[in-house]
Amino acid sequence: MFNIGIIQFKESYITKKYEKYLSHKYELVSSEDTMSNLNKLQAIVAFENEISDVTKLCEMILAVREQSDCYIFIVSTNPNDTGKMIYLRLGVDFVFTENHHELEEILLVMNNTFSRNRKEVIRVSNEDKKEMKSSKLFLIHSNFSVLIEGVREVALTRLEFQTLNLLAEKPKVAFSYEEIYRELYQEKLEGNRTYRVANIIFHLRKKIEVSTNRPMYIKTVRSKGYMLDI
Repeated sequence: MFNIGIIQFKESYITKKYEKYLSHKYELVSSEDTMSNLNKLQAIVAFENEISDVTKLCEMILAVREQSDCYIFIVSTNPNDTGKMIYLRLGVDFVFTENHHELEEILLVMNNTFSRNRKEVIRVSNEDKKEMKSSKLFLIHSNFSVLIEGVREVALTRLEFQTLNLLAEKPKVAFSYEEIYRELYQEKLEGNRTYRVANIIFHLRKKIEVSTNRPMYIKTVRSKGYMLDI
């Protein structure tokens, strides 16, 4: 079952109706727990009920996009749809406005989106199949995932996959925070933004390492950055 995070700043009859409807199909995570569980979510449904919600939603979108590539759906019950283009520019996948208040329509859009994601087929050559079984970590580009020890496939976010892919280009060679940051965000590392890289590594280790305290694959190189030890 897909895990869906709910974001709402003021509860209303309409949002309660949406939540009840969505809960029949998905596992819902409350507003209070959504941001702390981003790595477990496949999507977020956020509600804009008042014009004052626009700024809060923009801040939420930016915060989510720094840490996750999960789908973001905005449901606006506000007749003034000035926030729609802003949300889309910030990376929201779909904005349902007052003309889209049919719950069935919204659920169909979400289902279709998830179905395409679920049905992605991995096509690999015989050589790749051999490498998949023998490699400690085999990156599956078409699926944004990594196969661990030829047994366990783990889904990654885009930023996590990009980071692991970069480290895999030169195993046992340390990449600096700046090199990783530049690869991910296509800009120079300025100020105290190394926490972004550290945060991605933290979530990567949680997904692929047996123990995050004693990582086997992603090693920290003191005063330098990180390297892939395979």
